[in-house]
Amino acid sequence: MPSKLLALALLVFGPAARAADSEAIAALRAKIEQQAAQVETLRAELARLEADIRGRDAVSAPPPAPPPPPPTVKFGGLIQGWYVAGDAGFNDTFRIRRAELRVSGDLTRKFGWVLMIDPAKSLTVSSGTVNQASRVLQDAFITVAVPHGATVQFGQYRVPLSREGVEPVVTLDTVERALFLADRARGGNYGDIRDIGVSLRGTLGGRYDYHVGVFNGSGESQNDTDREDRKAVVGRFVARMPGGLRLGASGAWGGAAEVGRPRRDRLGGELLYTRGPVKLAAELMTGRDGALERRGFYAHAGYRFRPRLEGIVRVDGWDPDTSRDGGLAAATETDYTIGFNYNPIATLRLQANAVHKVFSDDALEDRNLLLINLQTSW
Repeated sequence: MPSKLLALALLVFGPAARAADSEAIAALRAKIEQQAAQVETLRAELARLEADIRGRDAVSAPPPAPPPPPPTVKFGGLIQGWYVAGDAGFNDTFRIRRAELRVSGDLTRKFGWVLMIDPAKSLTVSSGTVNQASRVLQDAFITVAVPHGATVQFGQYRVPLSREGVEPVVTLDTVERALFLADRARGGNYGDIRDIGVSLRGTLGGRYDYHVGVFNGSGESQNDTDREDRKAVVGRFVARMPGGLRLGASGAWGGAAEVGRPRRDRLGGELLYTRGPVKLAAELMTGRDGALERRGFYAHAGYRFRPRLEGIVRVDGWDPDTSRDGGLAAATETDYTIGFNYNPIATLRLQANAVHKVFSDDALEDRNLLLINLQTSW
């Protein structure tokens, strides 16, 4: 009897119990799915917070320093071959005017160096014109980059005097520089001179260039030590104006005169205007060497007929002693030049200048020169 009652109860209540179990399982599954969704939401929020923290750390932390560049070495050079012909007793001649070999390099982003020699200046003693400036060593200096885009130079190099005095040889407008730079026999060393010292160069406001330094002398101490404590202060300043105009000034102060060493002061102004094919340039340079006061100038005009062909005219004057005339040493020379510059390729240049020379007080007979320069640079 009891077994029959148990069987009857299972038949009646079994389906109901199974239905209740299914509902409980479904409810548990729904709760598990809800909790899984909450876990995924929390994971997404955690990932967002971690990304924000990484972003803030990246902004606040300084960027990693780039690795220092390897030292570099660059080779360059220049060869100039001249042919010079003239009248009034001038001996026509071929000449190797320059044979410059230049090596430069960067040790780091801040430190660099330059070494340049010119074997064409290795003159023989028999020529009677050898001095320290004629030795083969031309440039030997170290550069150091300092804040605000400036550079410190130490060693031997061109002093910052005169626009044409610091212009690279490869871009000169004429075969020879102006008389106040080139007439060395009559004191024309008012630029394109080298000495040993230290200087600072840079740009202010993107428009004003400066180069100022202290040197053993104003060109007389090249390849040599100073013979006294007095030093020369040399500087050049250029303002780049709108419309292609540049105005500048340069000068040198050699200190008070001392026994055995006269004063060597210079002061000059410069102008350069370039617009399209037109180029205008002018300089005036004055100075004193001991008791002698000197003055030189040039006015230059160029016109580029084609991208590779330029015609030029120039008037160039030099007075080695403004206090008197008479004799070649004090005579004023004025040169009238016409010529052209032709660059068949970027590294090859042909120049020809016809020059008419006039001397005051008939110190020398008027003469004509033809100067031809063929140069290559690399």
